[in-house]
Amino acid sequence: MATKKLHTSVHVGALTYDVDLPAGTIAVKVDPDADRTTVRVSTIDDIGQAADMVTGATFTETAGRLTVRLPKPPAVTHVNGGSISVIQNLGIVTGSVTGVVIDRFGNVQAGGGTAIVGAVAPIVVEVTVPPGSGLVAAGQSCDVIAVGQLHTAWVNTMSGNVHLDAVFAPEVKSMSGDIRVGHLTGDGRFSTMSGDIHVNAAAPVNVRASSMSGDVTVTGPAATVHARSMSGRVRTRD
Repeated sequence: MATKKLHTSVHVGALTYDVDLPAGTIAVKVDPDADRTTVRVSTIDDIGQAADMVTGATFTETAGRLTVRLPKPPAVTHVNGGSISVIQNLGIVTGSVTGVVIDRFGNVQAGGGTAIVGAVAPIVVEVTVPPGSGLVAAGQSCDVIAVGQLHTAWVNTMSGNVHLDAVFAPEVKSMSGDIRVGHLTGDGRFSTMSGDIHVNAAAPVNVRASSMSGDVTVTGPAATVHARSMSGRVRTRD
């Protein structure tokens, strides 16, 4: 069984697709034959938190922008006998904790207490957009994959990989994840705290890329590159 929710835009032609997904995968396809944007939000669960998030998804259209939002998963903090247990059913836990052990089942033990990080089925947001469309994507623990030529792309994830097939004007940020761009046709900015950056410039463009812990590779003809890495290699080549 599975849970899904579908939407077709009222707007005809290119638009900006805006999605915020706590955890899962955002998959975008640019279809040369499409005249409207179609969205499919799904999970393999038919009941439970992931299913509730899918059925609670909202779609809003204003001035050439289609916004998709899902309900935020609850986080529970429980104090017992001086120990703190955090229960995070979807996404990632942020903060600073000393003496934490995470086992292979996702159980988090801190200070003698145990927090169960539940195994919730992933949520997938699939969208097909007409040519000339843009992407705005944000997520906590989320991969972003785009196939086809996007006009613009603004992506910001806490943890997840970003792979853009082709884009004109991107800005991509990730706290922990790799960034890959197959064909960059305009100026782009890329940054990650922990991950590799690989950009192929398909035209004479400006590329700004930085990684705290990871390699930065920029290829392509006549690209102007401003790149740095604190603990990784920086490579440029035609």
